[in-house]
Amino acid sequence: MPLNVKTSNSTHAEPLPYKAFLLSLALSVMVTEMATDIYLMAQKILMVTFKTTPAAIMYSFSAYMVGMGLSIPIYGMLADKIGRRPVLLGAMGIFSLGSLLCPFSPTIEYLWVIRGFQGIGGGGAYIIAMTALSDRFAGNSLARAISLLQASIALSPAFSPIIGAWLLTLYNWKMNFYFLGAMAVCTWLFLWRYMPETHSEPRASFSCMAAFQAYCRVFKDPTFLSLTLLSALPFGALWAYLSGVTLYVLDKLHLDPWHFSLFQASEVLAYIAATLLNSRVLTYRDPFTLLGYGVWCCLSGAIFLTLTALYAAGAISMIITAMCVFSFGLGFVFSNGVTLVMAAKTPHKGIRAASLSSTELLLPALVAWIIGHIYQERLLEPAISMLVIMLLTMVVYLWVSQQRTQGCKKNFPIDG
Repeated sequence: MPLNVKTSNSTHAEPLPYKAFLLSLALSVMVTEMATDIYLMAQKILMVTFKTTPAAIMYSFSAYMVGMGLSIPIYGMLADKIGRRPVLLGAMGIFSLGSLLCPFSPTIEYLWVIRGFQGIGGGGAYIIAMTALSDRFAGNSLARAISLLQASIALSPAFSPIIGAWLLTLYNWKMNFYFLGAMAVCTWLFLWRYMPETHSEPRASFSCMAAFQAYCRVFKDPTFLSLTLLSALPFGALWAYLSGVTLYVLDKLHLDPWHFSLFQASEVLAYIAATLLNSRVLTYRDPFTLLGYGVWCCLSGAIFLTLTALYAAGAISMIITAMCVFSFGLGFVFSNGVTLVMAAKTPHKGIRAASLSSTELLLPALVAWIIGHIYQERLLEPAISMLVIMLLTMVVYLWVSQQRTQGCKKNFPIDG
C-alpha cells in the first residue's frame, strides 16, 4: 500500500511504503518511551555508584518527564511552522546525544541535567507521530493507523525493563544508555531515509503571541477538551497503577524482578490485543463507539481491582486479571481517543497534538503526586483512585454522547 508523499527534497519524493512510514514513526516513539524505564532495575546500583538516596535516583526519572513537558509546546509550534520532518529529526538528534552523554555522568546532579536534556529530545517523537498520521490519513484509516502505531509502541514497556536487566547483568548500568543511544542513532538514520514531510497545508505564522493565541483557541474548544479528557483521564488512572499498585506488588507481595516483568508483559499483551482488534472492527463500528467500549472496559477493571483490594489484596492472580481487563480497555481508549482529537481540520495540528500530549503528561503527574501523599502501603488507595478517575471518565463520555445525539455530531468528525 504505497503512500505518494511529496517532500521539499527531491531525493525523498519517491512513493513511500505504508509499512516503512508507520515503522519510522513507531521506532521514534518506542525508543523515547524506552528511556523512561530501561534502567529501572539499576536503581540500587546507581545509589551505590553515586552514593545517594532512592529519592535522588527517582529525580532522574522526573527530570526526563520535565524535559518532555517543557519541550512539547515548542515542538507543536515548530511542527506547524517549519514542518514535521525537520522537527522530528532534530528531536531525535537531541535525544541521541543525551542518551550517549548519560553514562559519563560524574554525579547524580549531572545525570539529572542530562536526563532533562534527553527528555527535551524525547518530547518531540509522540506529537510528531500523531501529527504526521493525521496529515496522511482521515476517518477510519486514521484510526487504523493509530491502532497499529499504539500496538507497536506498547512493546516498549514490556521489553525495555527486561533488556535493561539483561544488559545490567552482562555489563553495567552504563550499557543501558549506550544501547539506548545506539537505538536512537539507528532510528535517526531510518527516519532520514523514510520519514517524509507530510505537512502540505499553508504553514502557520510563527510568533510567541500567535502561538499563545493558537493554544488558547484549542483549550477553549469544548470538543477538544472533552475528547482530550477521554484520553488523558484513563492515562491518569494508568499512572495511579504505576505509582501505587506497582509499588505494592514489589514491596508487599515480594514479587521478584523476573516475575514482575511477566506480570507487566501480560498487561501489555492485553493492550496490544485490543489495539489490533480495534483496527479490525473499525469496519463495523465508528471510533467514538469503540472508545465507549474501552471506557466501560477500563471502568470494569478498576471496579474489579477495588473489590480485590477490599477482599483479596494478597491475590496476585486477581490483581493481574483486573489490570489485564483495564489494559485491554486502554487499547481502545488510546487508539480512538487520539484519533478523534486529531481528526479536526485545522492548520494547527502540531499545536493540537502538543496540547493533547501536555494534558496527558500533566494529569499523570498530578495523579502520581496525589498517590504519593495518600499511599499507606496498601492496594486500596491506588485502586480507589483508579475507580474515581474512571467514573469521571464515564461521566465525560456520557456527556459527549448526549451532545452527539442532540445535534452536535458535527463537532465529532469521525463516524465511519
